[in-house]
Amino acid sequence: MAGTAALVLLISFAPGLRAQTDSVAATAGVYTAAQSDRGDTVYRTQCVRCHDPSEHDNPDFRLEWQGKTARRLFDYIRRSMPDDTPGVLTQQQYLDVTAYIFKVNGMPPGNAELVADTTVLGQIVLNMAARDSATAVVHHDSTGVARRQRFLLRAFGTLLH
Repeated sequence: MAGTAALVLLISFAPGLRAQTDSVAATAGVYTAAQSDRGDTVYRTQCVRCHDPSEHDNPDFRLEWQGKTARRLFDYIRRSMPDDTPGVLTQQQYLDVTAYIFKVNGMPPGNAELVADTTVLGQIVLNMAARDSATAVVHHDSTGVARRQRFLLRAFGTLLH
């Protein structure tokens, strides 16, 4: 019965999803594994001087950043870290650290690196509510289509498990 209801729900939103197919692509990953590996290296050489890795991989951190954009996280890291010398890293290193934080919070890697395009970063909405189902969803409008897509992806994923 629940499967039928979800299928009906999926079909009822299908027209809106077809028009926004590209906006779901980020759920496959918005950074590469190699990028997060580079970020891990930067984190271990720069960030651990002041931070315990568990500070960025816990329910409080995920709750704080849930629903915020990658741009906001990237800008925060870039403008305030390292704490003793903010802005000393390269832009690429800040992107790599951001990718590493995505990885440790369960967001899956993809085929393209996270880039320093403010428009792109602003379209990536962080979904870190539960580590085992963390994703990033790109949205292009304020009509609620992205919210429906995230809901459908979660609902459909639950049916498959």
